[in-house]
Amino acid sequence: MRKVWIIARHEYLVNVRRLGFILITVLIPALGALGLLVAAFFGGQAADFFERTFAAAPERVGVVDRLGMFTPILPEYQGRFRLFPDEEAGRAAVMTGEISSLLIIPEDYLARGRVLVLSKESGFTVAILEDTELIRAFFVDHLLRELVDSALRERLIDPINPVLISLEGGDRPRAGPLSFVFNFLVPYFLGMLLVITIFTS
Repeated sequence: MRKVWIIARHEYLVNVRRLGFILITVLIPALGALGLLVAAFFGGQAADFFERTFAAAPERVGVVDRLGMFTPILPEYQGRFRLFPDEEAGRAAVMTGEISSLLIIPEDYLARGRVLVLSKESGFTVAILEDTELIRAFFVDHLLRELVDSALRERLIDPINPVLISLEGGDRPRAGPLSFVFNFLVPYFLGMLLVITIFTS
């Protein structure tokens, strides 16, 4: 065992003093951190680009109300939504660029939930419109404006705001995105950098 210890100590000291070992050990975590910063920066830039290109809340949306529950449009939505008497008028407004999309709400909307969307853009715009908070709020507010009060309507639009309370590591509750970053993302990425450093060094 004494000879094994001497050899192990010698190999360790020789390798630790090598310039290549020192550079690789320092550079790998540094490059990983730089990669994360670049990814975060360009990820934010890409998100801004897609948000501008495929805007979830377009400048103006037209509405043809065949159901009758969206007439008149509530005052808080009149800046973003415009009511049209028929499909022909709305279609002409889309073609001239007055509105970006036209929502046609048919008579059987309550039974089927189907809404026709006329747009000069691709089908991706329809998927974006379906998942837009403004569109959901517009429909909920108009469908329930005479049935429930404003506080309940707002809660139906945004029904849950989750708050995480940790049962480990202290009495104070931990909540919010910052807690998620420090409790999960930071240990995860540090662990990945450690594994990469070990294998590459």
